[in-house]
Amino acid sequence: MERRRFLRRLAIGSAAATGILAFLGSLRLAIPTPSTQRSQARLGRAADYPPNTRTFVPSLNLVIVRDTQGIRAVSAVCPHLGCTVRETDRGFQCPCHGSEFDRAGQVLSGPAPAPLRWLETRLSPDGRLLVDLTRSVSPQHFTSLLVTL
Repeated sequence: MERRRFLRRLAIGSAAATGILAFLGSLRLAIPTPSTQRSQARLGRAADYPPNTRTFVPSLNLVIVRDTQGIRAVSAVCPHLGCTVRETDRGFQCPCHGSEFDRAGQVLSGPAPAPLRWLETRLSPDGRLLVDLTRSVSPQHFTSLLVTL
């Protein structure tokens, strides 16, 4: 076989293989996969979170905020690239790219394109805190503790 014919066949075969792989890859996007992330987290009793504190839960990358209104949870995942934010005197700061957030999770300085996510909280019948990791709520949403304490 002459060299030009061999190279032409090789190029056509490579292009066909690339097209087939791209097609198969696009099919993979259309097939739903079960989520490995759990949707609810069951934490300690509300009394485990003292009044006027913020408690970082590393296994879930969230902060439990307990104040005079009640208890709530904010995600500690920066919406820019997913780094874990750290608490500061002003609120939160992303150690990766410097985004700053106030205590309500609103962006003070970028590059974060959005505020931190507040997550739905509620109390289970036995008084334990439940955090729905899939449901975002407003920063003003809190679970009242008046009945439980």
